[in-house]
Amino acid sequence: MQPRTRRWITPTVWAVALSVGAGYSYARYAGVKTTVDRALSARPGLTHIDLTHPGSVTTPIPQSPGVHPHSVAFYLKLEGSKSSGKTHRLKGLRGSITLTDDSGGVVELRQFDESMSSAIENGDLCDLGFSPPVPGGGYTMTVTIESGASATEAARATVYGRYMVCEMEMFPALEWLLLTYSAGGPALVFWLIAIGRVIRTPVPVSIDQA
Repeated sequence: MQPRTRRWITPTVWAVALSVGAGYSYARYAGVKTTVDRALSARPGLTHIDLTHPGSVTTPIPQSPGVHPHSVAFYLKLEGSKSSGKTHRLKGLRGSITLTDDSGGVVELRQFDESMSSAIENGDLCDLGFSPPVPGGGYTMTVTIESGASATEAARATVYGRYMVCEMEMFPALEWLLLTYSAGGPALVFWLIAIGRVIRTPVPVSIDQA
């Protein structure tokens, strides 16, 4: 192998190796970020319920898609008009929300009544509390209305959960992103060196051609 050939092969090998490393690191970053984003945007157990009549609704809660076990926060959203007097709309309401595991054991039981109107955070969104961190497995959420609300406006409501994912779970993703830049920067430099040496490498000319 001619010395002039080795001048561009060596930086090319380094450039390829670092590019592969950067690509792998970015793929891992994208995977972790997608997992965390999916957990943050998920609405497990989304179901509709009539708050004006006694009854119950049961819906499965998928396993948290996050990196670690998480708590599940429960929310109730009142639908219909946005008129004032939300406390009156829930007058007479009494019920509970229960989270059970796949063996039927109760993980969390939360009672709610008309007083939860004072906990409305945003529009008609009510915070019903949250469960302790739950490990992997199958879970079921049951919403029970023991006494219905008197106002017909409370007939349409939505109950759902949200995984309480800590933003620190993005740290592994950021570490992989840092490795991507750490490998990608030198890879770019080696690619420029290799291309520059290929361009500057003289083409041998035979005596006959001369």
